[in-house]
Amino acid sequence: MFDSPPALPLPASFWGESSGSPAGARPVRSPDELAVRADNTEIVMQWSPSVVLELLSTSEILEVLETQPPTDRTVTLAVRLGQRVLDELDASRLLTVWIRIDSWVTAQMDKAIVTVAGADLGNSFDPGREEAALAMRVASRTAASRVMDARERRGRLIAVGDALERGVLLARQSQDMVEALEFVSSAGCPRRSTGCCNRSKARLRNGSRRKPMRAVP
Repeated sequence: MFDSPPALPLPASFWGESSGSPAGARPVRSPDELAVRADNTEIVMQWSPSVVLELLSTSEILEVLETQPPTDRTVTLAVRLGQRVLDELDASRLLTVWIRIDSWVTAQMDKAIVTVAGADLGNSFDPGREEAALAMRVASRTAASRVMDARERRGRLIAVGDALERGVLLARQSQDMVEALEFVSSAGCPRRSTGCCNRSKARLRNGSRRKPMRAVP
């Protein structure tokens, strides 16, 4: 079907018995032949979205997107899948993917906010927060909690921020964790943040997310 290799670079093993460079190699011309040389995860996460959508079914693509950390590629594929006629199961699975994307977008916003606002200086006047509020087009008071959450998730609670970026946590869950771990000492948190994250998720599952929480020893 293809007269030339897909646009994205492919691993050397996808090409013929050459030195490993696509130049001069015999291209794999059949999509079926390409597909048998890579599992679906590799296809979805590395190949051109247009090729992915042609090679794999909706269910096969969703199966990968539900388990892999979201990226900008996930957004592209989710938008394209949403343009298809989906059955009830696939529509539900696509919504799950969008929830994971929402977590990823929140994590990207955290990074952008911290880039603008900088670290918390602990002063009542926070020029970084003022700059972030201006960029977000909200009042300084409204921006205060959002800036604080971003600083925490990209700082001492980095394990929470990383879990959010991987789509493991809902945005609201990560916010609850920041609130629950507010009084954990800064000295202990970098070492214990992973344990705190696991304990917090357990508390959330048990419906006790508003109760006081201690760091894991």
